[in-house]
Amino acid sequence: MCGQALVRDSTADWTVVRAPVLTNGPRTGRYHTGTDLRLSFTAKVSRADLAEFMLTELHDNAYLHRAVAITS
Repeated sequence: MCGQALVRDSTADWTVVRAPVLTNGPRTGRYHTGTDLRLSFTAKVSRADLAEFMLTELHDNAYLHRAVAITS
């Protein structure tokens, strides 16, 4: 069984975040997220924006029990 299947089958609250290439750029607050968002080979997001999204998701639970992609 693959890792994501183990997570999906668990009884814990979870969100899988799929990120593209991570950069050391600043937090911009301008990024796109979605469960149907496709990441291209050139997609990037800063570590700061990824961290902001993940911290926000901890409180909002907008993607609870789902896999979400993020890109700038």
